[in-house]
Amino acid sequence: KDMAKLGLGLQLSKWLVFIQNFVFFAAGVAVVGFGIYVILGGSVPGIDLVKTTAIATIVVGSVVLIVSFLGCFGSARENRFLLGTYFVFVLLLVIGLALGGVFAFAGFWKADDIIEKAWGQADNSTRVWIYEEFNCCGFTKPDNSSLCEKAKRIDPNITGCRQALEDWVIDHLTIVEIVSVVLGLLLIVGLTFSGCLFCTIPSETARRKKEQKKLLQQAKKMNDYQTAVPIQGSR
Repeated sequence: KDMAKLGLGLQLSKWLVFIQNFVFFAAGVAVVGFGIYVILGGSVPGIDLVKTTAIATIVVGSVVLIVSFLGCFGSARENRFLLGTYFVFVLLLVIGLALGGVFAFAGFWKADDIIEKAWGQADNSTRVWIYEEFNCCGFTKPDNSSLCEKAKRIDPNITGCRQALEDWVIDHLTIVEIVSVVLGLLLIVGLTFSGCLFCTIPSETARRKKEQKKLLQQAKKMNDYQTAVPIQGSR
């Protein structure tokens, strides 16, 4: 009965928000999965930038999962309070993603300094792990250590680890940047749809006024009818 009273614009906005939040839910699962994949994929000791970004990604994805449920429920129930809360959370997520994107972008400029500092603090076992993981030796170029001499005999073209580490950091930060941009655009679309739905759904006060007006009109019609009946009977 309530659906019959809704205009076409309200119905369209309602189902767009509902469907869009299913997309949000799937995106949230994908973002959480990506963050877990990055963490489980291993991290270079001393270079915490990528791991920190991955943890932040998991947190954002988890919040998106919760918020998408809130949006689905709010649109299905046509609840202005839930939709308003949903709008605020999505807006905060957009701001958080923007800040995360700036943080990841800044990581591109700091990658050299972070890697150089991590290399200076790395012990021998950490450097051996990096040599084996990235198939490199030395920092800027293979040095004269026994490990590098052995590696050069196996592969005369082996290079230093600095470029390999930079590529590893930049590749991961680029993926995080892309994920943040795509998710941010989806959330902005969600803000637009939820805002339209929020403005289209009448408030409780407006509904009560409408019901009161309708009751007054019905009472007036009934009063006019009752007044007209005795007049017709007297004739």
